[in-house]
Amino acid sequence: MRYVIICVFALSVLIACKQSANKSVKKADTVVKAPLSLIVKKDTVGKKVYPLTDSGQLMMHLDSLPKAVFPYKSDGNMQSVIAIDLSAFKNKKLHNIPLKLIPTQLGAGFLDSAEDDSDSSAVSFNLVDTANHKVEGVLVAIRPKFVVIDLRGILVTLSYHVEVIDAIHTVTGDGNNHWQISRTSTINKDLTIVLHHSWSAESYKKGHFDSENDEEKWFIDSGGHIKKQ
Repeated sequence: MRYVIICVFALSVLIACKQSANKSVKKADTVVKAPLSLIVKKDTVGKKVYPLTDSGQLMMHLDSLPKAVFPYKSDGNMQSVIAIDLSAFKNKKLHNIPLKLIPTQLGAGFLDSAEDDSDSSAVSFNLVDTANHKVEGVLVAIRPKFVVIDLRGILVTLSYHVEVIDAIHTVTGDGNNHWQISRTSTINKDLTIVLHHSWSAESYKKGHFDSENDEEKWFIDSGGHIKKQ
């Protein structure tokens, strides 16, 4: 009887050890398989090459431009400007883009007068030069739907799909040896814009000049459109 009890006890221990060993093997298999599966996925994703989106390429180039310091004076005197290459966007409309005119009369001078006064959209500009698709300017602001760039006196709002939303002259002028009219601008951090207009001309009195000054307030809305306040 004592011998039978010892045999039963030994058999129970053997069965318990076998079950424990099986559980350990299953657990070990689970631990090994999951990390290997994750590594394979990471390796597979890592080997793929995803082309940059329009917005990604655009920001990669614009990041090289000088950044505006506010209040930003747009007066045409850009120093240490950098030319960036936008030839990656040759398929976009980069030339002969309509310019929004702000017709201004001060004294006897006029600014932003279209060649055909009945059609102010007759005036256009090129976002990049026609020879090598390069552009020089200052990055004024980055907003969720657009960026603002000062292209040597043309203020442009540009979507991340590289489409011009709006554009105006922030710097322009006209005149001759006897009279002058000009526009410069101040752009604030909240994207309000003050257009400064100045006119002067020789008076009938030799050595004397008549002059006038005026200001207009504009702003850029959340959609990138430039509007008068």
